[in-house]
Amino acid sequence: MKIFRNLLYTNFIFFAIVSSVLGNPLNEAFSRIDKDNDKTLSKSEINRFPQLRQRLEGADTNENGRLTREEFAAFVRRSYEKQQTSTFDGDGKITPDESRNRRWKQRRRIRQPATMNGALPESSANVETIFRPAYIHKGSLAQASALVDVFGNGHPDILIACKRQVHLVKNNSTGSFTHAKTYVVDNANGWGLHDFNLDGQLDAFVAQQQREQDDAWINNSEGTFQRRDLGNESLGNARSILFADFDGDGSTDAFHSVSSFQTNHAGCQLHPGKTDGTFAPDIIRQVLAPDVPGFWYDSVTHTERGKEQWGNKMIKGSIVRDFDGDDKPDLIMAAYADRGFQEGGRGGIGQQWIDQQERGLFVLHNRSQPGKIRFAEVAKKAVGSWAYGNTNKDWNCYSVIPLDYNRDGRLDLFVGAVTRRAGLGRFEDTRSVALLENVSKPGEIRFIDRTEDSGFGHYNEMYPAERWQISFASGAAFDYDNDGWVDMCLVNRRDKDKTRWPYPHLFQNRGKGTFVSVPPHEHGIGGGAGEVYRGSYDPRRPGGIRWESTPEYANPDFDDGPFKRCQGFAVANGRLYASVSPRLLVRRDGTEPKWTEVFRWKPEQRAGAGLRGITAVAAPDGTHEVILGSREQEGRILRIDPEVGYKVTDELDSQQFLKEKLGSFRGGRLVAYNRFIPGTHPGTGKPIHLVTVAGIKPNDIRAA
Repeated sequence: MKIFRNLLYTNFIFFAIVSSVLGNPLNEAFSRIDKDNDKTLSKSEINRFPQLRQRLEGADTNENGRLTREEFAAFVRRSYEKQQTSTFDGDGKITPDESRNRRWKQRRRIRQPATMNGALPESSANVETIFRPAYIHKGSLAQASALVDVFGNGHPDILIACKRQVHLVKNNSTGSFTHAKTYVVDNANGWGLHDFNLDGQLDAFVAQQQREQDDAWINNSEGTFQRRDLGNESLGNARSILFADFDGDGSTDAFHSVSSFQTNHAGCQLHPGKTDGTFAPDIIRQVLAPDVPGFWYDSVTHTERGKEQWGNKMIKGSIVRDFDGDDKPDLIMAAYADRGFQEGGRGGIGQQWIDQQERGLFVLHNRSQPGKIRFAEVAKKAVGSWAYGNTNKDWNCYSVIPLDYNRDGRLDLFVGAVTRRAGLGRFEDTRSVALLENVSKPGEIRFIDRTEDSGFGHYNEMYPAERWQISFASGAAFDYDNDGWVDMCLVNRRDKDKTRWPYPHLFQNRGKGTFVSVPPHEHGIGGGAGEVYRGSYDPRRPGGIRWESTPEYANPDFDDGPFKRCQGFAVANGRLYASVSPRLLVRRDGTEPKWTEVFRWKPEQRAGAGLRGITAVAAPDGTHEVILGSREQEGRILRIDPEVGYKVTDELDSQQFLKEKLGSFRGGRLVAYNRFIPGTHPGTGKPIHLVTVAGIKPNDIRAA
């Protein structure tokens, strides 16, 4: 919240500068706040923006409870004049000494936005809900997401870019989310966040692939957006847009992080901000120092020479922060691979990649002066072997996440890389992760590799060269256990390795520069398919349960597919049963508990289908309990009797039953998806069970 207050203060100053020239932005800001168009701002209108309310304290000079346009403008100008007095000597220029003024430093810091495609805010909030839209355009992949308070209620909502669609997911402020709206766009590929209209609310910038028109989406704080062209459209495949005042001239600049693998139009771009809130044309080739030894200048700026010699760079993760404490925002980019080095020079990632030269990290140190943006590439000195270059072929950097893992006040780096198995002739075996400690000083960016010391080094060497390695390509930094130390949650990108790593992996920061792996059944972010764990109550543990690290039972038939997982538990006749496809198991309690198979589907039956919704009910003769369950993908409700050798009886064929009752009906194969629900018959008072059935109506488009 402090960041937003400071940001709004800076925005007021910017408004004053602009209004002296045009006058329009200041009036526009007033009109946006004045919802009832009565030419005054009431307390209720101002209170819609908590940051605005705090900054406007004292602006109501006549104390009548309403703020006129004149009072609003006068307060903004007084704020600017006060700031000007403390940072300028009246000559209209900002000298290096003046730029070190306390407030000027503050203005620099607050223009460093949150990372896109990088870390989550370092907070103690636990992520409990994962939202997945049920209706995504065919062929659309979720390219990027962003957190923005779209409904103005103080709770961040989610924007998901899925190529031809953008999904708005509303935060219900109750730990749940609701799909609110779908926007149709050309080819949404990435996000940027910034307060373009200076109303204290973050707006969104939608980057689109190829040469489609990029737009700024002005946040109306009512669940709607207003599109606006700011003149900084991406010429290439921008994955994220970073906003910062790189040269300290008071105007926010825009850096486009471009993955030009899918386009030949352009590489990364830098658009300087103008005083009217728009952006000037790209100047990336002017601001980078091409004479820095070893700097692959043409590849980053994507000149014709760069395309011929180095190919198209795939920049994945990018962040903007002041890493060396000189109050100037620097840039770090993760380079994934080069298209030009593919064998034959064309095709997809699946083809053989030969002699890749420019993978790794690019580190752009800000050497700007007021009004003159300049960067120097210092990766080889800053990050050592993790720098790009023709001698380093080990790193396919995919994401770079800032975090202060040792709480020394400096932002360190976690680097996620993509590995490939050498036997497939694609990528060389590479390191998967790195933790880099920030030891920079003003004027010099420098990181030390702490991967081995931190405990992450194990994951770079855990498999021999001929085996698939884990690939922690992306993740997030947050304090999951509220102990004040930032932890790491990582996602394995290796699709073929789900048997070993089928879930997000959580690493707990022990506070001594080391991380330890947290089993999935403890952190609750995911779970091992086909495994049964035992836990005991412990109020000191997250969730109140201490889980054993080794499962009591692991399905030997688990094959990385969507079936063959644990599908339910039931207690019948005092014994615990578990349905783990394709088996029904019973637990023998004691100091050494054991699970025994009591029933198994015939080999000729559907291989992956299990028994859903297992529930204990009274046997027909009332002498004991039997188990009810629904055969997945068949829709047959079965009764299994433990007292008669686990005899199986077909109680109901739901497909045939629904066809007889409803006529034309498709579906009926998923019955009692989670359980049979016990209840009482409203007429007879006898016990009954309710059952849900998944079906498809005739002519429904989902029937395909």
